[in-house]
Amino acid sequence: MIFLYTVIFCIIGYLLGSLIFGQFIAWAKNKDLTKIGSSNVGATNVRREFGSGMGLLVSVLDALKGMIAIFICWAIYGVTIFKINSSANLYPLVYLAGVFAVIGHCYPVQYLCALVKYGVDKALMWKGGKGVSTSGGVLFSVSPYLGLIAFLIWILIVLIDRRVSLGSLFCMTIATLFIFVPQIGSFYLFDHHWVYTNINIDFDLYTKAPWLIGATFILLMFNNCLLTFKHKSNIQKIINHQESKAF
Repeated sequence: MIFLYTVIFCIIGYLLGSLIFGQFIAWAKNKDLTKIGSSNVGATNVRREFGSGMGLLVSVLDALKGMIAIFICWAIYGVTIFKINSSANLYPLVYLAGVFAVIGHCYPVQYLCALVKYGVDKALMWKGGKGVSTSGGVLFSVSPYLGLIAFLIWILIVLIDRRVSLGSLFCMTIATLFIFVPQIGSFYLFDHHWVYTNINIDFDLYTKAPWLIGATFILLMFNNCLLTFKHKSNIQKIINHQESKAF
């Protein structure tokens, strides 16, 4: 049963992540983001090509993919697994949906299907982004404080260095470390949701089940490793002093 729910959560996250809003907006304007600017379909390239308003819209929509995936699976967990066995302590399963939303954003299902059917050249128009905004949504869902810390770190690095990619690489990893601080990284969603308001249960996971914190940390760090991999070309440009600056 648990394996079935795990698969369902991963599928929900992956399919939501496969909605590439940047490319959708570009197509509505008769453009193909994979052929203009940096060829990336994320918010940064949208901002450069269509303006700050559109860039912000795509960033918000991409973040919502990770959040909505977690919210949906969180509600499913609350009315199924949690009702059956409230002491199961399987909360990190919910965050798998968020991580798979990031995977879906980076490698959307339509891209994989086109890759198998048509090859690399024709599949490029379906390629995904680098997952930064979606990862931010996931981190914010784990704890709004973690999400806020990541956002502030990103702003600070971009203001100082003016390279968006550098801010993206560091903000998520640094913010994830704060999950070990109970007042910042607590499982906020499970403490403040209608599914659990009538259930008397202690969610002090830092003392009762510290392994759950560790499991969530591992999931988030896996997510951060994926972001680093997707930014490998940016890292090389940074090393060679060729990375473009935001302003």
